[in-house]
Amino acid sequence: MPLLLLRSTWSQGWRPWKLGRGSGAGRELLARMAPLFGSNLASHGLALLERMVASLLGEGAVTWLNLARKLINLPLVALMSLN
Repeated sequence: MPLLLLRSTWSQGWRPWKLGRGSGAGRELLARMAPLFGSNLASHGLALLERMVASLLGEGAVTWLNLARKLINLPLVALMSLN
């Protein structure tokens, strides 16, 4: 499969050693993916923060917090199932 892709890109004029100044496609790709990277970073940061707080609390408090999180998300799950 990669050989087929390489052959077609080679016939279109792609040469990896001649990178030069393009039309800014890399910059545009990064600009479009920045919100995705930011969201992913925030999600992982929140999970890390939750684990740090859970390590400071007792076992029973963590159980209650998990139950509260599930109950908060329950209307969202019901709404998704209606769609």
